[in-house]
Parts: sequence; C-alpha cells; structure tokens
Amino acid sequence: MKSAYTLLLPLLLIASNGLAQLAGTYKIGSGTGDDYSCLTCANGAFQAIADSNLSGNVVFEVTTDLANETGVVKLSSWATPHTLTIRPSGASTKTITYSNSTAGILLKLDSVSNLTINGSVSGSGRYLRFVSAQTAHTVIELNNDCKKVSILNCEIRSDNANTSPIFAGAINLRSFGKTGNDDITIENNLIENNPGGAKLSHGILVSPPNLSGQEVENLLIKDNEFNNVAFRGIELTAGVGKVKKAVVQGNSFYADSAWIGSNDAQAMSFVYLNNGEEHVIDGNYFGGQQAQAGGGKMNLDLAQFSDKLFLFRVGSGVSGANAIVFKKNTIKNLQVIGSSGLAMHLSMFKVNSACSVPITFGSETIAADGNVVGSNNSNSNTQASANIYIKERLNSTNNVVYAFQLEGSAKHVIGNNSIGGILMENNSTFGLACQLMYCNGGSEYSIVSNQIGLATDNVVKTSKGMLRLIYSKGKSTVSDNSIDGINAKGSFADDLSLISIDPDGKEVNVISNQVGGINSIVSKNSSTAEKSLYGILISGGNATGIIVVGNAFDKLNTKADDASKVTHLFGIKPTVESSGSYRIDSNFISGSQESNGEFVCIDVASPNSSNAKIRGNRVKASTSNFFENELIGIDVAGKVTHTNRFEIQNNLIGDTSLNVNFTISAIKLSGGASGKSKTAFGIRVSEPTNVVLIDNNAVGGVYSNSSGRELPFIPILVGGVRDSLVVENNAIGNRNGLRNMVFNNHSEFEYLMYFDLPDGLTSAIIRNNSIAGVQFMAMNSDAKVYGIRSTKGTAIGDLWISNNTLSDLHIDGSGEKEFTGIYTDNNNTHLLGNKVNNVLVLSSKIGDQFWGLYVAEKNSSHEIRNNRIEKITLRRDQNESQNAIGIFTYGPSSTFSISENYISEITLGVVDSSALFQGIIINSCVRANIHNNVILHGTNVQVSSQQAYGIYDFANAGDIFILHNTVDLKVNFIPGGQGRTACYYKNNNATRKISNNLFANHSSNVGGPHYALYFASSAGAIGSDFNLLHVTADPNKLTHFAVNYDINGWRQKGFGLKSIAPPSQNFVNLGTGEQLTSLGNDIGLTTLGINTDFNGNSRPMDGGYDIGAFEIATAGLPSGITSVNDHYAAAAIRLSLFPNPASDVVHINLEEVNLQEVELRIINNLGQTVKTHLPNGWFDSIDLSELNAGVYILQLVGGSGLVTEKRFTKL
Repeated sequence: MKSAYTLLLPLLLIASNGLAQLAGTYKIGSGTGDDYSCLTCANGAFQAIADSNLSGNVVFEVTTDLANETGVVKLSSWATPHTLTIRPSGASTKTITYSNSTAGILLKLDSVSNLTINGSVSGSGRYLRFVSAQTAHTVIELNNDCKKVSILNCEIRSDNANTSPIFAGAINLRSFGKTGNDDITIENNLIENNPGGAKLSHGILVSPPNLSGQEVENLLIKDNEFNNVAFRGIELTAGVGKVKKAVVQGNSFYADSAWIGSNDAQAMSFVYLNNGEEHVIDGNYFGGQQAQAGGGKMNLDLAQFSDKLFLFRVGSGVSGANAIVFKKNTIKNLQVIGSSGLAMHLSMFKVNSACSVPITFGSETIAADGNVVGSNNSNSNTQASANIYIKERLNSTNNVVYAFQLEGSAKHVIGNNSIGGILMENNSTFGLACQLMYCNGGSEYSIVSNQIGLATDNVVKTSKGMLRLIYSKGKSTVSDNSIDGINAKGSFADDLSLISIDPDGKEVNVISNQVGGINSIVSKNSSTAEKSLYGILISGGNATGIIVVGNAFDKLNTKADDASKVTHLFGIKPTVESSGSYRIDSNFISGSQESNGEFVCIDVASPNSSNAKIRGNRVKASTSNFFENELIGIDVAGKVTHTNRFEIQNNLIGDTSLNVNFTISAIKLSGGASGKSKTAFGIRVSEPTNVVLIDNNAVGGVYSNSSGRELPFIPILVGGVRDSLVVENNAIGNRNGLRNMVFNNHSEFEYLMYFDLPDGLTSAIIRNNSIAGVQFMAMNSDAKVYGIRSTKGTAIGDLWISNNTLSDLHIDGSGEKEFTGIYTDNNNTHLLGNKVNNVLVLSSKIGDQFWGLYVAEKNSSHEIRNNRIEKITLRRDQNESQNAIGIFTYGPSSTFSISENYISEITLGVVDSSALFQGIIINSCVRANIHNNVILHGTNVQVSSQQAYGIYDFANAGDIFILHNTVDLKVNFIPGGQGRTACYYKNNNATRKISNNLFANHSSNVGGPHYALYFASSAGAIGSDFNLLHVTADPNKLTHFAVNYDINGWRQKGFGLKSIAPPSQNFVNLGTGEQLTSLGNDIGLTTLGINTDFNGNSRPMDGGYDIGAFEIATAGLPSGITSVNDHYAAAAIRLSLFPNPASDVVHINLEEVNLQEVELRIINNLGQTVKTHLPNGWFDSIDLSELNAGVYILQLVGGSGLVTEKRFTKL
C-alpha cells in the first residue's frame, strides 16, 4: 500500500550523527576525484545515505566499472521526499560487479522511495551493467514497501538458478510483513545470464505482500529484453496479498543461442501471472535471437528443458473480478527440436483451470490489439520457411502443442489474434497433438475475429496426432474468425477439426466465420487408418441452444495416396441434443473429396428438438475418382427415443443457374474404373423423425462422371418420418431450359426424389416441386430413372403428391433405360395437378420404357386428378418395341379415381420401330372411376408398326366406370404397316360402365383393326351409353367383340336409337352349348335378347346393366365435332371450368385473356349454339338452368375465331 505521512518533519540539513546530509551530484568510481568508490561496500554511497540522509535531490553518477561491490550495505529509505538517481557519467558501459565471496545480493533496495536507476545517456543506450555470478541470489532486490522506483536502461547479468520466491530472478520484488512495493517501473533493461556462466532461472520475480488485504499496485515492466533466461522471464508469484494492475509491455524474450532449460519437469514461461487481477500484458515478444523476435530462430532444445513450456501463463493464484488483458503480444521465429524421454507440452498462452479471473486475449472490437503467433504470410512446408518449427520428442507418447490453452473458470475472450507460419513434423511413431485454441472450463468463451493461417500451407502438420484449430467447451461464441492455408498431411490417423465445440449443457453460437476463402484447407491421409476433416464439429454434452449462422467454408480438401486411404470430410456436424434454439442458417460449404471417404456438407444428428431449422445454406462440392467416396449436401438423422421437428428451407445444393458440362459444375462426382459407389445425396433425411418440412430448396449444377462404376445421386431422399412430412416448392435442376444436371455414369437406379414412408405416418405432402434440366447419358448402362418415388408405407394417413413439375428430362446414352415420372406404392395417395413433360428416353430396352404416373398399392383409395403428361419422346435405332404408359394403376383391393388428366404428344421411336402406347392402364382394382380425362395420341411421321390404346382395361375384377373422357388417336401407318388401335381396350371379364365419352380414332386405314371400343372378353356386363364414337378407318365399325360390330346394320334391325343388343357376339346357351343368336338374326328368333340375360331370365330394357348381359347403347352416329384435337387441348390450359358435371351453374376461370375481345359459347351435341356469354372477369359463372341434361362444349371465341374449348356435362 502506498505510504501516507501523518505529520510533516522539519527539513534537517545536518544528520543526527553530525554528518552533512546529501544533496546534488556525487561521483561513484575508482577515479581521482570520485566521491565514493562503490555503492554497496562498507564505505560506499549507500552507507552515506544511511548515515546522513538527504537534504535535496541526489544523483549518483557512476564514472568507472565498480568491480568490488560487496552488497553488504542495502539502500534503505530516507526520511525525506527527495529523489535519488543512479546513472552513468558518459556513454560507455559501466559494469557494477558483485565480488563478495559470501553469497548475497548486489543491490538490496529496502523500502526506498523516489529512486531511479537509469543506464542511458541523453535518453539512449544501456551504460550501466549489473553483474552477479551468484547462483542462488538475485542481482537487484526490491523489498518491503518500495515506492516509485524505476530501473531503466540497464544490463543485468545473473547466473541465479534459484527458483524460490525469496531469491529467484535477476530482479526480485518481495514484501514480507509490509504493504507491498508500489509504482515500480522496470524498463528497457537487458536481462541475461553471464556469458559462459550458469543458467539464469528468472528474469524478474514479483511477490505480493504476505499480509492479507495488502496489494502491490501499478507495476510497470516495459521494453526489457530477456536473453537466455532458462525458466521464467517475468513471474508474479502467488501469496497472501495481491499484485494488482501490473503492466507488462513491450518486453522481448529470446535466446541468442539454444534456449537451455532446467529440465526439472516444471513449467517454463516467459510471462507467468500467478497473482492478482487487472494486469495488462501488452506488446511483448517471444522468439528469435534478438529483441522483438528478430534475427535467427530461437532454438528450444528439447533435451535441455522441462516437459512444459507455457510462454504466457496465468496460474491458479490470480483472483478477482477485474479482467486481465493480453494484447499485441507476438510469438514467432522459433524452433522446437531435439529429443528426450519426457513428453512435451507447449502452450503459447496458458490459463490454469483454477483461475477465476476473466481474461481477454486481444480484443473483441479492436483489430490492432490482437496477439500474433507466428506469421500468416509464410509457406511452412520446410523448416527453413516456417516461422515456428516444432518437432516432437523421439520417445514420448504425450506431446501436445497449444497456441491458446484456456482452462480457467471465468469468462475468456480471444479476439483479433493471428496464428500462422507453423510446421509440425514427425520425429517418432508417437505423434504430436496440436490444438491452436483450446478453451475448457470457463463460464463463457468468446472467440471472435481471429485469423488462423492465411498463405498457402501456412499451418502444416506432418506428425501424428490430432489437429484442432478452435476447441471450446461450455457456453461459447465463435464468430468472425478466418481460417486459411491449413495442411494436415502424413501417415497418421488423426482428425483435423477447424472449429470443435462441446456445449456441456450450455448455449453455442458459431457465426460468420470464414474458412478457406483465400487458401485451401487440406487434410491428406497416407495411412490405412481412417481420419476426418471437420469444419464445425459440435459434440460431447448436450446444449441449451445451437446457432450456426453465416459461416463460409471454401476450398476444403481431403486427399489420399490411393484408394485404400480414407479421410472423411464434414462441413458442419452437430451431434448433440439441444433443449433450445437450433439453427443452421445461411452457411456456405465448398470442398473436394479426393480420398476414399465421404463428404457430408451439413451432417445433423438427432438434436431432440421441436424446432430445428436448417435454412439458407449453400453447398458446392466435388469428389475424385477413388472407389468409395460419397457426397451428401445436407444429412439429417433422427432417433427413436427423440422428438424432432426439422425445417429444411431455402438451401442451395450446387447451383441451378449453370449450363453444366465436364468443365463447368457446382457439384462434380467422379468415379473409378470399377466397383459400386455409395449413393450421393443432395438432401437426405433418415432414421426416425417426427415432423419434417423440406421447403424451397434447390439442388442443381451437378455433373457426374465415371469410367464404368455406378455412382447414383439422389437430390432429395426422406425416410423414417413418423408424424408429418411436407416437401414443397423445391427445385431440382433448372426449369428455364438449361442442362443443369448431367449424369455420365453408370447406375442401376436413379431417383430425383425418393421417399421411404413408414407405417403410422399421419400425413405426407409432396407439392409444387420442380424437376427439370436433367440428363442421364451414360453409355452401355442399364438404368431405371424415377422422378418422384414414394414407397414402403401401406398404413399411413394420406399421401398428397400435387402440382409437381417434371420437365426437360433426357435419359439417353446407350443401354436399357426406362423412366417413371411419379411412382408410389403407398396407401391413400392423391396425385393432383402434376406435370410430366418434355421427356426423352433413348433406350435399347424391349418393352416398357416410360410411365408418367405409376400407382401400385393393394388396399386403399387413390385419387389421380388433373395431371398432365405430354411431349414425351422414346427414341432408339433398332426395330424393336418401345412402350409408353401415361398412367398405370395396380391395386387388387384398392379404389381409384382417375379424372381430369391430360395425356398428349407421346412419340414412340423412329419410323421402323414397333411400339405400344397406353394412355391409362387399369391393371387391378375393386373399383375405378375414370372420368373427364383427355388422351391424345398421334404420329408426326408414318410408322410401320404400332399399337395404341387410350384407356387399357386389364383389371380382371372390380367395377370400373369410364365416363366423360376424350380419347383421340391418330396413328399414321406406312403402306403395308401393321398395328391395332382403340380408344378403349377391355381385356377382362369384369363389369364396366362406359358413358358420355368422346372416343375418336383417326388412325389411317392401314393394318388395323382400328376401333373406338375394343372388347376382347366374352363375359361380364357392359353398359355403353351416350358416347360419341368415331373411327376414320371404317366409320361403320366402331366397336369390336369377336367380329366387327356394324353400328348401321344393328340400327337398321330396329333395336332403337338408345339401345342396340346383342352386339356381334354369338350368345350360347350355357346349359346345352347351343348357339342361340348369331350375326344377322332377326329379333324374336331367340328367347334371349335385350329383355333377357344369358340364362333367359327377364330383365328390364334400358334398366341399367348387370352381369350376364350385354347392352351397348349410343345416341347415334357422331354429329359435328368428333374429337378434341391436339391444338385445342394444348390451348385449353387457358380455360378451366368446374364443377364438371354441373347442375344449374358452371364456374369458369380465364387465365390472362383480354376479356374485351372474347365471348363464350355453349354448343350442344348437334353443333348448335344454345347460349352465349360475355365474361365479366377472369373468374365468372354461367347460368345453365335453361339447358337440358346432356353433353355440351364450352367454346372461347376471339376476334379471329375459336381460341379453345372445354367439354362438360349438364345434369
């Protein structure tokens, strides 16, 4: 504590012993005229002060070397406030040497005040040199209550190897039984061992008072040089009292030869703070062979010193609530080499686990305050080029290096520091672990705006052992850091973690870090043991919140010597639970996997969170041609025992704006010459999860290339969702005509969206997604390609697949290929408003090559409505069959509603190919309603062989109702061509109702036969009423049973306008086998007919249809419009109406129509206009109450004629 005078003493000019008090300048030396010959000997200057005191300010001017200092007289306080200055007389070095044969201290300062020892002349130079060869005592001691003492610009040489707080150091500050030394300045001194002498253990040692509550304050240790100090440069020791507000500034610690330590297994340090608070450690230098880490590298000889090197160290003795600050310090230009049996523990900044004082390293806001470790501008691939070179001990198994090792219990800040220019090499099989920023045990860590690495290969590690750049345990904020130029290589199986955090029950924030933006981050494995590179790894204890936002990881790169070496690459990988916020938002990840490992850009293990958000992230990546590498953009996994809700939104996997080729891509997948790769994914959700939303994501810019191996890629895959799944508004590829995803690789199966839905799922919605601009072009490759495939669950709530668009898809190359637009074998499906268009399939497969929609589930209800399948091209060069199916359904115990679908412009192969078109296939069902569909099929060129069926009825059981459909076929055959066509084809014995359809077959009168209706079965019940039928090849033959059905002939027989029976099918008595009727029989010649069934039982005429009777009725030959051609149907998307059938009112929706130039007309089946209407808006209604029941056509007519039309039924 600073002294306080309680009374004023009169100025005494004469001491009590009668000697004159000192004032003015006195010469100290051996020259003639000098006032004293020594300072500390019995008759020296200090004795004069003790004897006489001061009457004014005094200067002791050293004129010569003082070789006979005995240290027997200490400098004690004087009872006046006057100053004492000790200085050289001129600009030549004056050496003051301890010469006593008895062990002791050269300068003992006891409770002195206002003392300055200044070795400079005119403000420069060090011309006072204090020398002691004592090995157990200090050179200069400040004891008890020294105040306002300055030791400036001196050289202090010592061989003091003592490490005790009482005697250690070239300069020792201690206070026993007193209040402490205050306002002490030690500045610009050179402190070193004697050349050729013993080791100097400490440079400056400061002890606190040994009285509780007493403090040492305002200690300044500035701009000193510590050369060849073996143990500790500056130490503030623990004690009862406290050292407070020490400033350690601008000092340099170096060794002009090898740094020779004590090898006593104690920690060696440059600055060791083990007491107090509010210290500022500012602008100091460690390393080199000259001041400010200049000259050649400092050589730290491992064989010569202890196993612990803590360069800037905070020990357990510090205490208090006020922060300690380390800023602007530099550690550089050093090498650690040699060998020893001891392990090496090197920490450049070290905080003891028992430290309870908050500490700041650098600054959160001031860039210039950061500490510097090494150099960010050097390439560190060689010992000569590295700024800091470390080679681990030969025989040790526990070598570890830290730049910052912070283990205190308070809050710590690491801000605006830089680390770089480091090479860690292998010296043995044991290895060297490195953690550049290690934070464990604090109440909170803030790691902000630091720069780790910069230049190419700026931090290089070839030795075994882990490399973690930033590790924090507990409450942590890691933000705005930059990491570049990291290279971890060699034959070791240890991980490289860039940012690794263990929440330990606390909140974690990782925000706006920039990694690899300037130079690559590389991890290479030369061993057969697996290793990993992590961008952000969050593991260990659970968290109360995880926020990972705005980070950028670029140029991440894993390498290996060959395919037997594995290095996995993870961009962001949280593996812990979170009870609070969980956000992975707006991050960018780009890298290349060039080893035999996986690359997962965002890897989320079950967070047990009800609100996990993965949003706005962007991924770019590539894989090399090794055997088993795998890419996953976003990988999300749940857990059986957890409740998870995931929102995966607005992420970009790749780049959907690119026109992709071999040299241009955002995601490049490469494969080797053989083998089968793991599947790659854009977004994958797996394992049990509860609620998943995948919304507005984009996957594109993918180029996949291989030399023969399989390399499948699935842009979106979801499995294991237990409660609710929504996948909406996502874009796969490019919808604006660019070839955005190209797969030039072999793969047995390819899925653009894949859903594995478990039983018990409440609801699944897949809607408004776009899949476009994708090409599969592998040569000699057999592949089954699916746009959307949903499978597995047959006991889910409802599956809605709606308003998805699959367009501009090319499946070519060579080999047997096939494409399915949307496939589901789940129960309770709703396929609504989907579009499959502009699809090319080039395949050598014989048989089915294209399915637009495929529903195959055995026991539930399915709705397939308002889908469009058009502009499909199957192309091949051989004369083999290639088949296209618009809608395929299968479900022996299922019910189907197939309505308002549009199938058109499906082209089947080249001129000489045989092919089969089937618009809608009913394979099996309990009941199916097929109504209001439009199926248009034709050929632009003449073909030699083709079969075409608008509706293909292959269900052997169940009730099927074919109502209000339009089928228009026009297959143009070459002369001599062959082929069969029918608008409706029935190949079963089941019950059917066919009513109010428009079936027109315009196929040319070649080959054939060609029909509107084709019944290939001889049993069952058929009701055919009010259909409009037309066959161009033979207008009189519309329907086929066993032989042609001549509608005119039957009408002339008088069976009426509404009913014609029996058709040209021979009826046989089932009991006797006798033929009962035949073609040409007159009515009344048999007991069977329209009013009896096969067994002769009476049935009402036109009373409906029932098993065992045929009844085919028509309103007459088609009159007026007989079909809806391709032009009108294509334009019909601009006009929609509902409901259909309608009662008294029909609503219309006009899209982007100039309402002033159009009118609406309603046409009956005779071609007569029965009503006109001027629309009042894009959405309007028309009154139908005056119209009779029947089929009508609503025409949209413009100034130049018909624009488009829609058919509807009035009930």
